[in-house]
Amino acid sequence: TIRLGVSTSTDDAEGEITASTSAAAVSEVQIRDAAAAFSGVIAQRPSAVSAIKVDGVRSYARVRAGEDVELPSREVTIHEFVIHAIRHVGEVVDLDVTVRCLSGTYIRAIARDLGAALGVGGHLIALRRTASGAFTLADAQPLPESDGAVVITPLRDVLAREFHVVQLGAAESTQVRHGIRIPAAGAPDGLCGLLADDGSVLALSEVVDGVWKHAAVFA
Repeated sequence: TIRLGVSTSTDDAEGEITASTSAAAVSEVQIRDAAAAFSGVIAQRPSAVSAIKVDGVRSYARVRAGEDVELPSREVTIHEFVIHAIRHVGEVVDLDVTVRCLSGTYIRAIARDLGAALGVGGHLIALRRTASGAFTLADAQPLPESDGAVVITPLRDVLAREFHVVQLGAAESTQVRHGIRIPAAGAPDGLCGLLADDGSVLALSEVVDGVWKHAAVFA
């Protein structure tokens, strides 16, 4: 949910209000026209209180230490920006939206920039991630308030849903456990889950110059 008419120091509801401008006169047509720009590959400046490192220090830590941080813009990909509801509430306007995007996109930056495009400012007041890759809320479980058990999805099942899976022989499995790059003839493109000869998860790897380059070894 995006609130138009109020800007904050963090671009979300946790920050201090930095400006208020009446959004009462902003029309639905204006909002939808402005929102159309937030689709495809766009340049986005991350929030200063993001976890991006600046000279080895998290940006939010620099802000908390009293520094003025202005992060450079970078390209992000937004596949879909859908407005479900527009509510005029006094001097502000609340928008319920769904954003489908690639990783690296800051939703609160969209709220800030949409408000800026309309000349009234904006910030994010509610956020719920409904999917990540192949996983949706149907796969989610609430954290127990006591010592109740949480069923964890096995890593092998996660790999099988997200990536191609390749099972290796015993000798190859030993080499991968030690981080050694081995030939990958006939392997599919992109990241693949590598399984040992006993079916256990070995690594997440991709083919580079005919050998497996390991992004992460789990053994």
